[in-house]
Amino acid sequence: MLFVKQDVDVDEIVAGTRKWDDQYLGSMIHAVELYEDRRKVKQVIQEFLSGRNKRAFKLTNPSSKRIWLRELLIALYSNDTWRKESGAQMPKDNPISYPYIEGRLSLMAGLKEGRVVCALVTFIDESWACPDTAIEFDLTRAKQKVRNALTGLSFIATFEAAYYVNEKWKKNGKEGNVISFHCHAVVWATHYSQLARRRKRIKPRFRPILGSKTGVRFDALRKTDDVCRAVCYQAKMPARGYRTVVKPNGKKTQKPAKLSFWQRYQLFKALQQYDLLDFWLAGGEGKKIFGAARKKLAEHRRKHRERELRMLQPRFLNHRLHESRAF
Repeated sequence: MLFVKQDVDVDEIVAGTRKWDDQYLGSMIHAVELYEDRRKVKQVIQEFLSGRNKRAFKLTNPSSKRIWLRELLIALYSNDTWRKESGAQMPKDNPISYPYIEGRLSLMAGLKEGRVVCALVTFIDESWACPDTAIEFDLTRAKQKVRNALTGLSFIATFEAAYYVNEKWKKNGKEGNVISFHCHAVVWATHYSQLARRRKRIKPRFRPILGSKTGVRFDALRKTDDVCRAVCYQAKMPARGYRTVVKPNGKKTQKPAKLSFWQRYQLFKALQQYDLLDFWLAGGEGKKIFGAARKKLAEHRRKHRERELRMLQPRFLNHRLHESRAF
């Protein structure tokens, strides 16, 4: 979809994420082939990784992620394209299926007009870390912790898992390489002072790990392009792990690192229980944007269910049986 006024091609943006998605998919399929029960390999790949099952929206499926990213970006830019005024209707020559935001300035328009400030906020907490030998994450409590931290602000957020190949972690008697679940949130308000005060207030609530001084990081997003890149970053698949490196001044930094196929498989098994949207949350004006995109996903899910039902019809099954015999 092309938004002419913003000179933005959402489909092109989404296509740009394909490189890493393909890298993730190829590695993950091979990991499943190596370590999954041989009797279940085909079924597992079909259910959790196959493009044919993308509208089931499993968290582990990169094809599902691209559909979600597209709908989320369209919702962001659609809010900016038209804002409802009293009695105003959308022009017929530019139909947009998303609801308007009434009475408030949208994120993208606000950034362009200098009336909204925005940041990518990263949350890390010691309680969200676990060893790869016993991967566990209390998602419900973690989401509530982020909601409490961002109460009164507008945001769209998601969680992801960072796999560190050279850092050990011990929890509940289990030890292994650390997996750090963390949250990236696109947060906006009307003044930087609001974000600065919030950062100061919530920093003590999040306990950092791996030598970091803080569990809360704010990175300013000054342009609409910055927001777009941040949303793509939020939606990325775990194609790579991380390695910590000590700098000459003694501080730690992190660099991308390759994951072994066994490490990929461990992470895959831990994440396959989740629906894609389980890891996402929103607040304030972000709820409207998130809700519009989620409504679109519901339409995709409905089509998926209809397809599944058609495949169970006797006529379809008989046709498939006939094809297999002919072959």
